[in-house]
Amino acid sequence: MSAILVAGCGSRVPPESPPQPPPTSGTPKPCPSPHELSMADNGQTVCVAAGDKFTVKLPDDGKGHWTAITSDSDAVDVLLLTGSPPISGTQADFMARHKGTAKLTSSRPVCPSPAPPGGMSCQAMQAFTVTVTVP
Repeated sequence: MSAILVAGCGSRVPPESPPQPPPTSGTPKPCPSPHELSMADNGQTVCVAAGDKFTVKLPDDGKGHWTAITSDSDAVDVLLLTGSPPISGTQADFMARHKGTAKLTSSRPVCPSPAPPGGMSCQAMQAFTVTVTVP
C-alpha cells in the first residue's frame, strides 16, 4: 500500500484542456448518393450534390394516374420522364445542375374517374412534393 502512496505523491496530473470545436473546412458536407426518391420521401427535404443524378418513382398501384413530375427551378432538371396512360406509376430521372433549391411536384386524383352512375363526383387530389437542396 505504501508503494501506491509514494507513486501518488510524486505524480502530477496535467489539467484538462477545454474541448475544441470540430474542425471546419470551407466546403459543405457532401450529400449521400445515389438517390431514388419515392412516396416515403413525400414532404421531405433531401440533399443532392451538383452533378448527381437521381430518380423519383411514384407508385403504380392502380389508384390513379400521376401527373408528370415537375421541378420549379433550373437547379434540378428533368432528364427523362416515363409513365403515361395506361401506366399509373410515374418515374422521372433528374440531375442536380447547380447550387439552389427546387421543389419537385406531382399529383393524382384520389377518387375514381368518372364517378359511378348516380354517384357523387370527387375532386380530391393526392399530392407529392419533395424539396431538393443542391449545396
